Order: sequence, then structure tokens, then C-alpha cells
Amino acid sequence: MPTGKEDLLQALVEAFIMEKGTREFYRQAASKSSAAEAKKAFQDLALWEEKHMVYVQSLYQSIMDDRELMEFDAFSRTVTAPVTESGLPVKSGNSIGNLFLGSEGWMWSTGGGFQVYKGDANQKVMDEKGGGGEDNSTVLHMKNFLAACRSRDYRQLNADIEIGARSATLCHLANISYRVGRKLQLDAKGRFVSDNEANALITRDYRKPYVV
Repeated sequence: MPTGKEDLLQALVEAFIMEKGTREFYRQAASKSSAAEAKKAFQDLALWEEKHMVYVQSLYQSIMDDRELMEFDAFSRTVTAPVTESGLPVKSGNSIGNLFLGSEGWMWSTGGGFQVYKGDANQKVMDEKGGGGEDNSTVLHMKNFLAACRSRDYRQLNADIEIGARSATLCHLANISYRVGRKLQLDAKGRFVSDNEANALITRDYRKPYVV
């Protein structure tokens, strides 16, 4: 049975999706506008929706962490879209990595290196760059994967798909424990022992006919 908190979080997810759709509409309108004034107006509207999206994300995280909610006017004075919740500029391009949160700061790590930020001011205290080009781990990983696809021989993979599945499962289990706010015990069948709330988070209600 969903709680009031769960209902609110779901509403925020739906609001985020709506704001994102509106932002994309304005972006497309800007790209199709031939008049400079119209293009600028649509671009400004897209940025406005971007700020709404950041605010919704902030509300979601505040509710998850049981923190006091900030009104939009106050929030909008602290950040400038497009930004992340922390107030740092959004990185260009497609970034895949890991975020490590600590008691005194946090670290963002990707195949291209890592950055460490400390304190409420997000002061950057470390910035290490990894190798690029053909030596980049992501490039080598994708080359190996595509080679196995072309040969139709899974034995060519440097890491079996089961390794990735188990690694992802551990992250999902940890996230479920975080969401319900307690330690969980898993049985041999992959279900949580005597915890219906946690078991409900293992999967979701799929929209037919797209059922897994």
C-alpha cells in the first residue's frame, strides 16, 4: 500500500517528466524559428523549464532525505539553470560513471578520470584525468563487446554478462535497503525475508504488452 510519501515522490517523477517534455518542445521550437527574437524567447523558455526540472529533483531528494523543503523562489536564487542539484554546471556530452557520497564531500568518477569536491561550497580538491583515445577503458570495452556480437561467440567477452548482472544486482539491493531505511535479509530465491515493502521494489508493474 503506497504511503503519502510514496505518492508525493511519484507525483514529482510525473512532474519531472512533464517539465522535460515541455523543455524539449521549446528547444524544438527554437531550432525551427527563423526570427531571432522568437528563437531567443523559446531558448529562454527552455532554460526556465530546465530550472523547474532541477527544482523538482531537489524536492525529490529532500523528501527522500527527510530534509526541509525549499520554496521555488528561494531555490531559484541559489542556482542558475542548467545545473545539477549541487549547483555545479551540467557537463556536456554523455557521461557514465559513479558518484561517491562521503561525510565531508563527494567524488565523481568516470572512465576519463575523477574529481573530488569538499564541503557545502563544493570546493574542488582533486581533479585527475585518465587516459584517452584507444587506451580509454570504455573504448576497449565496447570494442570487445562489438567483436563478440559480430562473431556471435560470447566466449570472446572479457567479462561474462553474468558478472555485470551480479554487479548491478548488488547496487539494486543496496538501493532498496536505502529506500526502506533498514537492513534486509535475502533468501535463496532472491526475495527479502518477511518484508513485503522491500519485495515490492524488486520489480514494477509493467505496462502491457511490455511485460518482463
